[in-house]
Amino acid sequence: MRYILYSLIVSIAITGCARPLYVAKSDVASSAMFGVPKQVREASPDLYAVLDYNRAGNIVRMDSFTGADSIHFAREEYFYDSTGVRLEHLESHDLLKNTVRTMHYNYDKRGYLSSEVEHLGPYRNEFSHNRKGYLKKETVYVPDDDTGQDPQTRYKYNLRGQLKKIHNGEFLEKYHYHPDGSFEIDGEGVLEKYDKNGLLQSVTHTIKFTDDKARTKSFVSAAIIAVYEFDTHGNWIRRTQMQEQEPFNVTVREIDYWDEP
Repeated sequence: MRYILYSLIVSIAITGCARPLYVAKSDVASSAMFGVPKQVREASPDLYAVLDYNRAGNIVRMDSFTGADSIHFAREEYFYDSTGVRLEHLESHDLLKNTVRTMHYNYDKRGYLSSEVEHLGPYRNEFSHNRKGYLKKETVYVPDDDTGQDPQTRYKYNLRGQLKKIHNGEFLEKYHYHPDGSFEIDGEGVLEKYDKNGLLQSVTHTIKFTDDKARTKSFVSAAIIAVYEFDTHGNWIRRTQMQEQEPFNVTVREIDYWDEP
């Protein structure tokens, strides 16, 4: 579970850790990228995506392609005011030949995101922040939702302002930090480890079960390690995911920067 702007392509836009919603931060700053990218092209076995950024470091367009023939199937566009605050987000899909969703963003008196509302649609998300500006609660309103899922997600932080817990109904995700800046996310049998720059290093899936003597046991069902290659700016351009020392998923991305010819 990740509450991230670009869940479709997490590895480009977000380092993998849910973050407070700062209006003042650009998309590039929030994703801990170095330099200001002009365009990012990412290719994985199942997806090819192209992201375009403005000079302020905010994403303005994302095109997604899928299939063996790299068929274009979706576009997302983002619009901002003169100060760089996001106002609108449009989603369109080639198969439907029209705009699927238009989201409008509203802000409170302090300038923090207070809600995102679907234009002429039923979906609405509301956000509240604590005194320091950290995201405290997110409420998702979905019409005719009979899944029984808690619409509210709550966020807690440590004294340093680092995310400590994400709680939604029965789901609980805990964050553990180390002196070198690296951290771990532990939730529902999945342990993710990140380095000090927020890059995913490993994922371990553990299954718990109760034996015939009512004893709780667990075993590791999968352990995945990520290995990276970087460009001269310090941003990764190749990520190889390995399981049992065998590569099974390679993601490559090309990055163009505004300050380069």
